[in-house]
Amino acid sequence: MVAPTGTWEAKGENNRYSQRFFLHIDSQQQAYFTDRRTASYDIPVVVTQKRNSFSFAADSVYRFSGQPVSDTTFKGWLIVSNDSFAVTFYPTSENPFPGKPQEPRPPFPYQSEEVRFPSRDTSTRLAGTLTYPQSSGPFPTVVLISGSGGQDRNSELLGHKPFLVQAHHYTQQGIAVLRFDDRGVGASTGNLSTATTADLAKDVMGAVDFLQQHPQVDTTALFLIGHSEGGLIAPMVANAMPEVDGIVLLAGPAVRGDALLLEQGKLMRQAMGYGPKALEENARVQRLLFSLAHEAEKKNWTREVLRDKMEKGLAALPDSTLDFLGMTEANLTIMAEQTSSPWMRYFITYDPAKDLTQLTVPVLALFGELDLQVPPQQNRPVLEKYLDAAPTKAVTIEVYPGLNHLFQTAKTGTVTEYAGLEETFHPQVLQDIADWIVKQSE
Repeated sequence: MVAPTGTWEAKGENNRYSQRFFLHIDSQQQAYFTDRRTASYDIPVVVTQKRNSFSFAADSVYRFSGQPVSDTTFKGWLIVSNDSFAVTFYPTSENPFPGKPQEPRPPFPYQSEEVRFPSRDTSTRLAGTLTYPQSSGPFPTVVLISGSGGQDRNSELLGHKPFLVQAHHYTQQGIAVLRFDDRGVGASTGNLSTATTADLAKDVMGAVDFLQQHPQVDTTALFLIGHSEGGLIAPMVANAMPEVDGIVLLAGPAVRGDALLLEQGKLMRQAMGYGPKALEENARVQRLLFSLAHEAEKKNWTREVLRDKMEKGLAALPDSTLDFLGMTEANLTIMAEQTSSPWMRYFITYDPAKDLTQLTVPVLALFGELDLQVPPQQNRPVLEKYLDAAPTKAVTIEVYPGLNHLFQTAKTGTVTEYAGLEETFHPQVLQDIADWIVKQSE
């Protein structure tokens, strides 16, 4: 009959259906089914074993009924919705789970609670996951704050789930972790397309409000960990809420948004092999758009007025520039639309100095040496200057050699490299953050 633990792959005659269906029974006697056709992984199933039969079921979608062929092999009919497959399940060393090596799999050695809470922006309600140790609390607690763009609670990007990896590690170190879907993403409500960084800060404030009432949270040890744009939000929230006891900035910008995007654009294009002329022509376009965004703030233009001026400004650029960059009329319209969005308009004109110089809580700021999106050579010295001027005196700043914007071990730091890397988040950085949180909680 079937072994108590292991993985089996379903194959039909002449190896039909191979690499599609898998059954896995782990060391805790929990069984999971994978259907690679629909990217459905680790679906919990109920297995029934008898002397002359073997069956399992997952919800109302997957059912199998068959007989053992040998001690480790069984065959029968697999029913998937309205489809039926005559298959034999064979033991396999194939890993049916497509995640990266660091991605944790259930069962987890800690408590996991699905939660919902309101943003300080009452039109938005956030959904997330709170994990905390099995032992009795309350525990030091962190809120994970994502970078730009719509991110789910795992901050899933290009096959990686860095927030899931972080939450798994920190929770095993005795720290409770709240991660949540950005507004308008996953199970969270709200409109991301009209939100600025300041609006997103209200969502994090709502997370802090929620944690203040949770029995497993030590309200005297509540921390924020912000990545990229989240590194702008964390200081905003820490200054607005005395309930916050410390912040971790992961690739947090210290310069104004327009300066960051200019340097980012240069470094990323250099890494892609662009020459000096291409770099200068691209910077010319960026400077035009950014100057109009600043003028819009001073003169309180509507978005429609700003977009119109951006389109006209781009169209007035020399033909040599437009031809060199391959810009069509449609491209110019899209560029003006994106740059005049509420988020970009705010980001371009926001200066982190305002919040960084007011911080009173301990700060751990970490960068990757190969980061091309928030370059440490641009941002670290400015961050040091602002934090030196701030009331807080508990500041640690580190640059990790060989790591990129996502804190992966990398070779070039380019965005195109992210997906192909097996590492999701460097283990030493994970441990350094956990150690800092624990120490600050003492």
